[in-house]
Amino acid sequence: MSIGLRGTYLVTQVRVVIRPGPGVRRLRNAEVRVGATPITSPQDTPLLPRNALCGPPLLPSSQYDGKAADMPERHWLDCTRSGSRPPLAGSWVTVQNLHPDGEMLQLMEVEVYADPAWRALPPSPPASPPPLAAPDVLPTQELPRPRKSREW
Repeated sequence: MSIGLRGTYLVTQVRVVIRPGPGVRRLRNAEVRVGATPITSPQDTPLLPRNALCGPPLLPSSQYDGKAADMPERHWLDCTRSGSRPPLAGSWVTVQNLHPDGEMLQLMEVEVYADPAWRALPPSPPASPPPLAAPDVLPTQELPRPRKSREW
């Protein structure tokens, strides 16, 4: 699931609310990512690493012990790692369930929080123009001298 933010923001936290019951049981290895690359179809899945990971995976397989029902339904993900890195810049937030059995992602809410002091980033400067083509004359060659015309 991808959320378009309609602008570029510095995302500090994401809150995910999972559907109670089956939603919690079906969740495994889910990732929340923030970046500029939209992930809007299954064909876009190889592009996931282009966007930065926000927080640890939700219910990683290494910690799954069959007690998914005991897992809380609300999860706060800190994109700044408790302030040890800057917020993640992005215009897309993606929640991807990487369950080994291909289970469906079932969410109730996703809330995205950005640093209000950095609400929108300025647009990128325009690309530099391409360099001018070099002349066909090498620097060590002498240029031909113009001929003097005769005056009558």
